[in-house]
Amino acid sequence: MADEYNPLSKLIDNTPMVCEKCSGSYEYMGAGEYKCKDCGNITYDDYGKVRKFIEDHGPQPYHVVKKATGVE
Repeated sequence: MADEYNPLSKLIDNTPMVCEKCSGSYEYMGAGEYKCKDCGNITYDDYGKVRKFIEDHGPQPYHVVKKATGVE
């Protein structure tokens, strides 16, 4: 099931709803980070992706962050 397209898996802002690995549900951990209640998989919404990229790589120009994270 994790490989099938699920239109409810993410909302407009890429908030994860269904775990991509086990189809379990996510728990919001804060700062754009979500953890699956079943398997422990961690994923990020758009804010979390940008925040994590900047934490890992420091401040970068917009086009670098956009290319690396896929977030507009």
